[in-house]
Amino acid sequence: MKQSLKPDQLQLLREIISARCPSLLNRVDTANLSELSREERQVIVSALGNEFASSGVGDNSDINQRGFQIEELIDFINLPNLKK
Repeated sequence: MKQSLKPDQLQLLREIISARCPSLLNRVDTANLSELSREERQVIVSALGNEFASSGVGDNSDINQRGFQIEELIDFINLPNLKK
């Protein structure tokens, strides 16, 4: 069974990619995410990690709702890299 992102997750992914690595936005928009190369996935995971650090943690260092959403995206995007 092939997993896919929910529309709200895809929207958040597009928002972050647009801001942090816009050169990959076209790949996210047009490709089946499972077809991204290992290198593309690494760049996206790095961008997601940077976004998590800047907006996914509250003033008290607790993960906020956006942080949990970003963690889910990191897990989804990075999973094929972990299987190889």
